[in-house]
Amino acid sequence: MKKAFAQATLLLLAIASCSFYPNQARSSAYMQLRSFISGGRGYIMIVSPDGQNLDIQLKEKNSSLAQGKVLAELNRLRQSGWRVVQMSGSAMTGGTIVDLYLLENTPQP
Repeated sequence: MKKAFAQATLLLLAIASCSFYPNQARSSAYMQLRSFISGGRGYIMIVSPDGQNLDIQLKEKNSSLAQGKVLAELNRLRQSGWRVVQMSGSAMTGGTIVDLYLLENTPQP
């Protein structure tokens, strides 16, 4: 009886320890979105995780409307599962505004 109880206890401990075993980390995919805007004109460059480039031309009346197009594209990507993990912006000589967004997509379990 004691031997059966000890075996059952060991079996339960073995099953319980498996539930605390660490899971393998999920690999994330990363994408870049770059925008170059000067006076409403410019383009958005999207670099996908496999290295493919997609260029979107911007021809707006002013920089604010062009920036709105960039935000709309970011929102579209967010709705498809991407999230912004880093953003940097700068203004270059000649009034060109350059923004760089790093996006991450982590697979769901």
